Amino acid sequence: MGRYLERVFEVIRSEADRPLFVDGDQSITYGEVEQESGKIYRYLRSKGIGKEDFVQIIVKKDIHFYSCMLGVWRAGAAFVINDASYPKERLEFIGKDLQAKIVLDKPLFEKIMAEQEPLSGYEETDPHDACYAVYTSGSTGNPKGVLHEYGNLDQSMESFFPMAQEYLHYRNGFVPPLNFVASILESVVSTACAMTNFMVSGEMLRDYNALTKFIAEEKLDRIYLPPSYIRIYKKPAECLKVVQTGSEPANGLYYEGGIPEIVNTYSMSEAGFCVLRTILDRAYDVAPVGFSGLAGMGDLIVTCLSQHSRNRYVGEHIGKGETIEQVLGGMKMVAEGVPTCKSTKALADKLGVEMPIVNAVHALLFEGKNVDDVIKEMWGRELKTEVWE
Repeated sequence: MGRYLERVFEVIRSEADRPLFVDGDQSITYGEVEQESGKIYRYLRSKGIGKEDFVQIIVKKDIHFYSCMLGVWRAGAAFVINDASYPKERLEFIGKDLQAKIVLDKPLFEKIMAEQEPLSGYEETDPHDACYAVYTSGSTGNPKGVLHEYGNLDQSMESFFPMAQEYLHYRNGFVPPLNFVASILESVVSTACAMTNFMVSGEMLRDYNALTKFIAEEKLDRIYLPPSYIRIYKKPAECLKVVQTGSEPANGLYYEGGIPEIVNTYSMSEAGFCVLRTILDRAYDVAPVGFSGLAGMGDLIVTCLSQHSRNRYVGEHIGKGETIEQVLGGMKMVAEGVPTCKSTKALADKLGVEMPIVNAVHALLFEGKNVDDVIKEMWGRELKTEVWE
């Protein structure tokens, strides 16, 4: 698997004059992004910011946000990116939760641009180094963080890279808000494919006439639209080649002749890359969400191998004899496997489905059993075909 930053600098060298982001009458080229991110790289180096350090980026979704991301990545550090319109108390909670060393906001960005000279190159990273974090909205309490590694960044590129030649130089509608992992995935895919991104604001997305006019006038080749939008977008602009969709069922969606093609995808904050993907070749009563390649193993691989995996952290500390209350009390982020185990066992019991591994994990986490006893019980089970009918 290739490294994302290697690919980005290949694109920068060959496409320096190509616009990367366009927002109304403002634009920035790949070469200009290299210069801006190089200044941020130098500034972070001067402050001793590097591997495993977090930077909190607080900016608007404008033509400069990716320069901030790339500058942090070039320093080998990690970031969380939040839209400047996010509530102040949530921004403060996230910064404190991550123990961010620096807050990179608009005033600091402008100061760096005015005072720093670009630094060339970038720091080498290990696939298991911290890369970025994504936080939930916090609508039901404090925001919860999900940590991603540089290997996930590479995996994100790899999950779409087979389409690199097909999507090369596409004019892309950039839809996702900065607070969502989709903004990072879209940034990775579009830069790896040397696309030009045209900013789509939240206001425009809520205005059907404005958005459809924008697609046609900017001659977009590709855009993300949720299934509910596609259902009312009956006559797509002739320039559109690809409509990517996801986040809800895509049942019944198809454009005549497959033009534009509808690509149904599935990802999640915990994975940090496109897990499933399929091109809808007809209208399905139940649309397939996609087909899993090796990318679909990513979350399992991270859980098993990564020092940053929250679920692995829980398992290691349970194995050392700590209680689940002690383990969770020492964590800042969410280990999804803990509540998932409880709900999975409850559903299995309700349906009468025997799930010995789930039962064993449940016993360790919630029933006070020790590891040695649970392992003995597992290996002492009667051998039989593990099929439920």
